[in-house]
Amino acid sequence: MSSLLEQIDVSEIMSVKIYPISPERSVRDAHRMMKSNHVSGLPVLQDERLVGIITGKDVHGVQREMMDRTKVGDVMTKQVVTAYADSKVSNALERMARAGLWRIVVVSRIGGVIGIITRSDIDRASKILEDRGYGGSGPLKCPGCGAPLKVTLSHVVKCEFCGLLTVFNGKTLHGKRAKIVRRRGTAIVETPKGIILVAGRREGPWILPGGGAKKGERRMDAVVRELKEETGLVAKDCKYLFSYNDPDDGRKIRNLHKVFLIKAEGIPRPRSDARHIAYWNGGSNIQPSRTTRALLEMYMNSKAERLLHN
Repeated sequence: MSSLLEQIDVSEIMSVKIYPISPERSVRDAHRMMKSNHVSGLPVLQDERLVGIITGKDVHGVQREMMDRTKVGDVMTKQVVTAYADSKVSNALERMARAGLWRIVVVSRIGGVIGIITRSDIDRASKILEDRGYGGSGPLKCPGCGAPLKVTLSHVVKCEFCGLLTVFNGKTLHGKRAKIVRRRGTAIVETPKGIILVAGRREGPWILPGGGAKKGERRMDAVVRELKEETGLVAKDCKYLFSYNDPDDGRKIRNLHKVFLIKAEGIPRPRSDARHIAYWNGGSNIQPSRTTRALLEMYMNSKAERLLHN
């Protein structure tokens, strides 16, 4: 479970309901605030700056008849252990354990208090991850393409490879078919080894490099950008070949392809979502996806026709 907590940000499990108190307020006030809000600790702020934390243990250490006359600043813990919202839960847990604490304050990079995280929050997160099947025989996989899913506590996670939205319903994964029509720029890059294909996992599915165009972006610009992001290759020449639309057969994401023949510089290396690179030459054991097979067939046919007419 510790390896999973290394992948979860503190911001995913922290409580954003915080109840700050001034060091000038009485311990009685702190006790009432804890009781009415059902919390066992309050961050102490002075001029919006974190100066300490007061817990139920601190309050109970003050005699009842002295609570009104004792200030929060007199009994609070001044050396506050904190964590950043974008740090990992495993790091927060380690800091708690070292300091012998049950809670730490979450701060922003500029020092503002934005939340609090307790060991109960961490235990609850661990239980959710365990119930969902993380940490079992292997990573949870996308129901659509089979790529590993990002570890998250969110009820909905988007596959980083195919874009499928997956909903966690109890212990069950449900792939929701997103009604997405995407304008995609698709690259054909020929090398001495063959045509470059990319995949999010070693066994595929293997597809041609490229991706969806952003709002207002031409698909030629999108394919050049995506090729560099996925393989590190820099396009030096980009020639439009043909268009191809995925069949409207109910698939979760339907791509409207513009296919470009690209001459590029550099050594292709997996980057971003393209974790693996392979080369297709017609006789290899690489199994392209259904759409990629159609695109490769169209390209090879058009190439044969050009050779015939030349």
